[in-house]
Amino acid sequence: MKKFLFTSIMALLFVNQTFSKINPNPKISGQEPIFTSTGSAAYLVDNKFNTESWSVSNNSWIAVQIKSGSSKIFFSWNNPAYPWSNELSPARCPNNIEFPVDYDLLISSNSTNGEDGDWKIAKSIRGNIVSARGHAIDFKGASWAKMHILKGGGSIDEIQVFDISTSADDVWFFVGTSITANTFKGTPPEKNYADLITEKHPGYNPAIIRGGIGCISSSDLVNNLPKYLKIAGNTNFWAIEMGTNDAWGGTNDGVATFKSNLQLVVDSCKSHGITPVIARVLATNDSLAKWQVHPDYLKAIDELTKQNNLMAGPDLFSWFSNHPEDLTNDGVHPNASGAANIQRLWAEALDSLYVGSSK
Repeated sequence: MKKFLFTSIMALLFVNQTFSKINPNPKISGQEPIFTSTGSAAYLVDNKFNTESWSVSNNSWIAVQIKSGSSKIFFSWNNPAYPWSNELSPARCPNNIEFPVDYDLLISSNSTNGEDGDWKIAKSIRGNIVSARGHAIDFKGASWAKMHILKGGGSIDEIQVFDISTSADDVWFFVGTSITANTFKGTPPEKNYADLITEKHPGYNPAIIRGGIGCISSSDLVNNLPKYLKIAGNTNFWAIEMGTNDAWGGTNDGVATFKSNLQLVVDSCKSHGITPVIARVLATNDSLAKWQVHPDYLKAIDELTKQNNLMAGPDLFSWFSNHPEDLTNDGVHPNASGAANIQRLWAEALDSLYVGSSK
């Protein structure tokens, strides 16, 4: 009991401390040379998602030169496929996408082109089950980072590397339903959450892992929570969008289960040193969808936020209630404009985390 109480108090202190100040972890990829097993590929560090992509194959690789002198880095990669995972998708909505499955992250201090030089394995991943991921690796004395894909397929549209030598505060996992998948993978805007934060707060460069999966409910999330934590437990924040599928049809039949599930997610995040933030469920265009989210789901999120001393997430319900034109013709999912506004709403809701210069 004493250990549990101590952990709970520390988790609460961690949340309060994080709310008052967040330290930057600069992005250090973008200008540096990048090479692959099939030639140079500058588009892999152009900060553009769902555009030009590099084809993954067995025994292929991507290497990026880093000149920052960082002692530790966060290396992230993104596959543009819509869902985050096949394995984590509900049986009622199966997916069959390809992505890197077995790969090593290596570092070098004397390569000139990503292929020559001496390389040391910094981390090995086997049996990966997701289409976007990030890893913290030791980088002291190195000047190159390399992703060597031993087994896998699909494509990669972006590689990003961040200096976490002094801080890994600004590392985010956007977890959610098809709403999040649409927002970050399906129709990603020209300026995403990270771009909006950097634009307003120069010097801050959020690292983002995109984790939306269609059809999932809060029960699906909880049933797979150990896998989520294993894969994305190395992020500092979980930006959670959940509830559309729980609330489907407009009744409040599942609200108690929904609230209990999200409480378990919050508790699990805190016990892993992760700060959760929960968005209010977006409103449907009920003239098209023929149903609307029951207000008890919004009440549950508001209560969870208050009872757990969480930072309030974006109010997607209010925005889409007033802007049904931001939804597709099914009346439920955000279109390109809606995706851009969801990322903007996340940036506005979390703006107070960023200190220092502001435009």
